[in-house]
Amino acid sequence: MRYVPVEFNGEEKQLRFDFNALAELEANLGKGVKAIFSEDNVGFHTIRALYCYGLRWKDRGLTIERAGALLQGKLDEGVVLNDLLPDLIKALALSGCMGKEAKEKVIAEAADNEKN
Repeated sequence: MRYVPVEFNGEEKQLRFDFNALAELEANLGKGVKAIFSEDNVGFHTIRALYCYGLRWKDRGLTIERAGALLQGKLDEGVVLNDLLPDLIKALALSGCMGKEAKEKVIAEAADNEKN
């Protein structure tokens, strides 16, 4: 598993951060991935960019505005901003950009969930 399944409007999408997605994300935000999460608050701009670049590997035409519309749909369903972070963190961990230990932990948790 190299992606995290996420649902938007009843449709499953695959959140994954490959090398190109991480490079585009850093260019868009003007800072490295680790710096993004070292800040006290991760806001709307950052979350929208993360989802956009993480979903783009399967949907090359995804724009930042369309990603925002998908996220707005989640907010309209009652999801709060902080609830959008765990899937992002899992997908980033799977990419390896958060270190080997974080990646192995997410893989082990997924294997445990499949057993149960």
